[in-house]
Amino acid sequence: MYYRAACAAMLGMRRILGILHAKYSLQEIWEKVSRKDLQKFNFPEKRISEFLEERRKIDPEKEIKKIQKAEAKLLMPDDPEYPFLLNQIHNPPLFLFQKGSDFVLKQDEFSLAIVGARAITEYSQLVLEYLLGDLVRGGVSVISGLALGVDAKAHIETLKHGGRAIAVLGSGIDQLFPNENRGLGEKILENGGTVFSEYSPGTIAAKFNFPARNRIVSGISHGTLVVQAGERSGALITAKQALEEGREVMSIPGNILSTSHTGSNQLLSDGAHLVTSASDILTLFGQNIFQSTIENKQSLGKLSEDEKALLKFIQTEPQNISCLPDKLTYSLQEINSLLTSLEMQGLISITGEQVSAKLSQ
Repeated sequence: MYYRAACAAMLGMRRILGILHAKYSLQEIWEKVSRKDLQKFNFPEKRISEFLEERRKIDPEKEIKKIQKAEAKLLMPDDPEYPFLLNQIHNPPLFLFQKGSDFVLKQDEFSLAIVGARAITEYSQLVLEYLLGDLVRGGVSVISGLALGVDAKAHIETLKHGGRAIAVLGSGIDQLFPNENRGLGEKILENGGTVFSEYSPGTIAAKFNFPARNRIVSGISHGTLVVQAGERSGALITAKQALEEGREVMSIPGNILSTSHTGSNQLLSDGAHLVTSASDILTLFGQNIFQSTIENKQSLGKLSEDEKALLKFIQTEPQNISCLPDKLTYSLQEINSLLTSLEMQGLISITGEQVSAKLSQ
């Protein structure tokens, strides 16, 4: 912890540290690496002097106390708690601070980055309200950047439905930014969520931190959903980073007359996956929507075998209730009873004679 804390505090030297760490241990980097050693890597003399000066100024004990005060963990890529997907990108953070729930983001736990504009439209708010309930019931962890607008709404809707919310900061792990969302960040932590940052405690948010932050948002996720993006939106940077790492990129279609959605629509034109429902995302992830639904006992309750069978059948496509007895081994009376139970649990929607599974709408 001593050498981790010391090296993690060298904010401006992350590239140098990453290169050195391929050859030296953290203890060697901190205690033994000399100017001559640094020159072997062809670093500019100015950067070498800056590295040595910054190393001289840092007090490891103080850095440890700052981490402890922030109630954070300091992870490195070889730690089992380090997010699996993040470790697969070409430049994963050498140091990652984690605060909140101790859950580990594993390869088979579906995670979705949701990004978009800070000036969120009413349409985009409605879209997130429409999607998040089903995504949470599908077992998806939702990642965003705690920014105003789309980020905040994604976090809020995830929490409202009891989902796993993850925020990635462009500031120190103890600096919930922006101030308007400080309360939201605290709610994420209070409700079993997690906050990540590659910046040590006390680091103030800076404009140049956010593009680097965005690579973590996309890197920690199986896919990135762009909800609303103008022509030069930062969300497009996140989408590009996701593509470069071989992750899925999705976009919500927007108003063609609005400049607020120009970037979102351009992504679709460029080949991003069109999203009009939660099932579009879950299917893209290759997830068995029905299975993930019935396993989420906390949100949905335990289903009987008959309820499972009926829900699985309805999930394939909407059905006419009066035709169900001809397709299944249940009587109409039994089907009506099962449908009533499923409707009460919020799993299906009945309109007239039509019944459909909510996760397949």
